[in-house]
Amino acid sequence: MQHLSYKLIIITILLFISACATNKKEVKETVLLFPSPPEQPRFQFERSLFSSANVEELTAEDKFRAFATGSGKKARGLHKPFGVAVRNGKVYVTDTVQRSVVLFDIPGKAFKVFGNSGGGALRMPIGIDVAENGDVYVADSGAKRVVIYDSEGKYINAIGGAAVLERPVDVKVNGKNNRIYVIDSGSLSNNKHRIQVFDGESGEHLETIGVRGTKVGEFNIPVAVDIDEEGNLHVVDSGNFR
Repeated sequence: MQHLSYKLIIITILLFISACATNKKEVKETVLLFPSPPEQPRFQFERSLFSSANVEELTAEDKFRAFATGSGKKARGLHKPFGVAVRNGKVYVTDTVQRSVVLFDIPGKAFKVFGNSGGGALRMPIGIDVAENGDVYVADSGAKRVVIYDSEGKYINAIGGAAVLERPVDVKVNGKNNRIYVIDSGSLSNNKHRIQVFDGESGEHLETIGVRGTKVGEFNIPVAVDIDEEGNLHVVDSGNFR
C-alpha cells in the first residue's frame, strides 16, 4: 500500500509539471532591429549568451529535481569574456579568468569549457579564430604561443613560443588553412609590434610583417586582425589610431 502511494505521488508531481509546461502564457517577444524603422534595418538582435542555461535543455529529471527540492541544475557561465569566434552555430569565447575557452554549441544544445588542463592548458587566452575545417586557434598571451584544438576542444598542437612571439593577442587563419597570422603587440619598451606568419600545416614560422612605428605599414600596439575574401589583412593599429 505504501509503495502504491509513493507511485501515485510521483505520477501526480509529473502531471503537475506537465500541466505547468503546457499552460505557460505565451510571451510576445520584442524584435530589436538596427537601425530602427523607418530606416531600412540591417541587423536583428538574436540572443545573449551568459551561461550553460542559454543552450542546454532541461531533462525531465532536471525538472523533477527542481520541483521536488527547490534547487535546479547549477548553470556554468562566463567570468571575464574577451575574444569570440563563431562557426556553424558554435560560439567560442576566451575567458581570461577561467583561463579557458567556453563553447556554446547552439545547434547541439551543449555547453563545454576546455583549454584548462593538459598540454593545451591556457594562461591568458585573448584572441581566437575558427578555421574552415572547424579547428580552433587561441592566442595565449601569457604562454607566448597559439594553441590549436579541434571543434570539440581536444588539444591538437601549439605553435610559436617565446623565441618568435612577444605578446600574441589575436590570430586569424586564411581560407585555405595554409597560413596563420598572429598579431604580436609587443610591449611599450620594444619594437616587436608586428604580425608573425606561420605555415598552417607544419606550424613553422615563415615571416614577420611590420615593425613599431608611425609610417605606412608600421604598427603601434596592434590588437586585432581579420582577412577579407581576397586574402587582404585588416589590422586594428590602436596606438596609431587607425
